[in-house]
Amino acid sequence: MKRLRILLALAVGVLAAGCYNDFDTPAPKKLFTDEDMTVLGLEHVTIKEVKEMFESKCGGLSGTGTNSDFASTRTLKFGTKTTDEKDFEGLYEWPEASNFYIKGKVISSDRQGNIYKSLHIYDGTAAIELKLYSGLFMDFYLDLEDMISQWVYVRLDGLYLGNYRMMLSIGGAPSDGINTAGNHKYYANSNLDNPKVAALNVFRGEYTTLEPSDIKEVDASNYTSLGEADLGRLVRFNKIKIRYAGVKNQDGVTPAGLKSGSNENPYPSW
Repeated sequence: MKRLRILLALAVGVLAAGCYNDFDTPAPKKLFTDEDMTVLGLEHVTIKEVKEMFESKCGGLSGTGTNSDFASTRTLKFGTKTTDEKDFEGLYEWPEASNFYIKGKVISSDRQGNIYKSLHIYDGTAAIELKLYSGLFMDFYLDLEDMISQWVYVRLDGLYLGNYRMMLSIGGAPSDGINTAGNHKYYANSNLDNPKVAALNVFRGEYTTLEPSDIKEVDASNYTSLGEADLGRLVRFNKIKIRYAGVKNQDGVTPAGLKSGSNENPYPSW
């Protein structure tokens, strides 16, 4: 398996280096295509299929990303577990995924700083978060004004799919640490903080148009239909007021309760 990964890494290097054969006048950085994935011997699967496999292997989303210990913080590895990982509680494996890749359009940007070390992509079936490095807007393109995006290819082999509070993401190996409150937290996967390491699995593709269907339109008629299938997607809210039910606002007005008639906590439980 290690030899196969080395060969794949070399193949990626050869494909990428093909555009840099002139030191004085280098060509533009290579943009990958479906054909390149075929050259690498990879088979395409949808993001929806990847998410469904996590739920099948790990028992769904609810209760699998509590961060209280590794047993309850479950992770799906794309490929086969190593000898050291065999007894890792909460870690599952998907051996066939070592030959798979996903592709999706860029639907997030960290240019304004409100998204940190995360890139979200969408392929028409589902969206997913990629846990990468900072400054992603310099490498992955998104222009919502002109509705221009970019394809991103992800070679799954050796990466880890994990759940953090209902949001599935793809990244490096599970990790743990002490947070600012002094609590020991466990994380289903980690960021690929080194761009050179990330580039072994995450490839920039050609530029493309964002279609209206790539953005989830939500208004008063359908906001109650938002659910797990929409996690990670780019959503546009139209003429919707966000407020606490049954809680007095800054104008001294108490809005009505929820449609159920209650004033329960509007946030989901994990």
